[in-house]
Amino acid sequence: MFVALPIGRTCFSVVCAMVVGLVTAAVARGQSGELDETFGAAGLATTDFGGAFDRVEGLVEMPDGKLVAVGTAGSSNRYGVARYHPDGSPDMSFSGDGQLIMPASLGTSGGVAAGPNGTILIGCGYIQNSAQRHMIGRLLDNGDFDLSFGTAGLTVFAAGEQPYVAAILLQEDGKAVMAGYSYTSGAWDWVLFRVDAGGMPDSGFGTGGIVRTDFSREEIAGPIDFLVSLALQPDGKIIAGGLTSTTSQMSSGNRIHALARYHPNGELDDTFGDGGKVVFTFGPDPFYAENVSKIAVLKDGKLLLASAGGGRTILVRLNEDGSLDETWASGGRVVGPQGGFYNDPTDFVIDGGGRIVCNGRGFSLTRFLDDGNTDMSFGEDGGLSTPFGTSYEFSSAMVRTQTNRVVLGGFIGTANVNTNFALARYHVVPVTDYDDDSIPNELDNCPEHPNTGQEDFDTDGAGDPCDPDTDDDGVANAHDICRFTPLEAPVRDDGTLRADADGDCDVDLADFQIMQSEFGMPALQP
Repeated sequence: MFVALPIGRTCFSVVCAMVVGLVTAAVARGQSGELDETFGAAGLATTDFGGAFDRVEGLVEMPDGKLVAVGTAGSSNRYGVARYHPDGSPDMSFSGDGQLIMPASLGTSGGVAAGPNGTILIGCGYIQNSAQRHMIGRLLDNGDFDLSFGTAGLTVFAAGEQPYVAAILLQEDGKAVMAGYSYTSGAWDWVLFRVDAGGMPDSGFGTGGIVRTDFSREEIAGPIDFLVSLALQPDGKIIAGGLTSTTSQMSSGNRIHALARYHPNGELDDTFGDGGKVVFTFGPDPFYAENVSKIAVLKDGKLLLASAGGGRTILVRLNEDGSLDETWASGGRVVGPQGGFYNDPTDFVIDGGGRIVCNGRGFSLTRFLDDGNTDMSFGEDGGLSTPFGTSYEFSSAMVRTQTNRVVLGGFIGTANVNTNFALARYHVVPVTDYDDDSIPNELDNCPEHPNTGQEDFDTDGAGDPCDPDTDDDGVANAHDICRFTPLEAPVRDDGTLRADADGDCDVDLADFQIMQSEFGMPALQP
């Protein structure tokens, strides 16, 4: 039950060849879920920082396809960063050997994001003048601090003891939001931080760039509020998720789902839930330890959530106002069986077909259709698990790559002796169709981005989504407002058209009529 708490082929024709190609692709689709053995060493890439508890807590793919993993690293359990080439090999151009341990840092944080111009945004607990702080920093491509960001490359916030950073997101305006929690005055509270594009605390967000959220009320008396997930809506609103407790104890049955939505200035959005907050549980169940571990904003504005805890896979879909979307799955939720590997998802991705791929304990994946039903064509009856032969294996983060594979990040090794950063890459769409657009790679003019119609405006063989300059006007698509403009058209330096009065990237009769009206030009004669 959903309990809302009151808070607030033989033949000689081209046609035959096409049929065979489609059948082959369909067979390949049935095999999705295999470990990609072209990555790392037979599908697995590891990094040893020399610590007993090295583990990946956060993972991001950079625009150039490289992977950056962060988490606990080294003998002192610091915050570590490792960068890999797209094939899983260590990127030796990063910090000299592909790995970096932040001095004076605290491990267990998973804050990482791709910054502008190849930079990397990092976030973790930090020791400054013997005091524990939250820190957000920016690294250059070579692993050095970007001295143009914050103060000497980083910004430190004083917001309580035992600081934890769960996530960082970059806004379209260049500002960065960091989420986590800290311990203050006998209680754990959610904390959000925002810095401007230059890395300084954003005075227009909360108090000095900090927003604290406490869920405690009479119905929820516990002082334990953990913030572990973060998402941005297209309108700039911020959605945060995690857990709150029903008592002051940390026992599993007392931890329940919690969400909050904030306006861009950090104020709670009272159109969401009760005064900006949503708290719910599917109990009673003594094994539940509910926690909103991942949030995705869907195209229609609804929210998809994953819950880690209790030995189950829980997916939940909410309406824009925070209410349960009872039209989806079973009354708005999917609850898997308890036990096994396919449970406790800490992350998920959504593929090109709207299917939901979740991680689980160990290195495991489960896939669900967009309606919430298990996708039985994936792996074995919807799931897969990959043992790597060590005694201690766990995944905690994942990304969907530009080539439509999934990379799981976590650790492998021997508990309390030596564990290593570990990344494993899987095919979640056919090996023969990277972008999942039903066109095999060998026939696809843009195999890494969906291009079902095979549009190729300039007929150069590169499909429009993969063409850096579709109209060959010398202006890259990223900066070209009119990217399908004929070559002979009068184009300004900024990529816009002269005489395009109505802004439709075409010079036609409609533009002439506007000029007639506004500048008194003579009418056209028949």
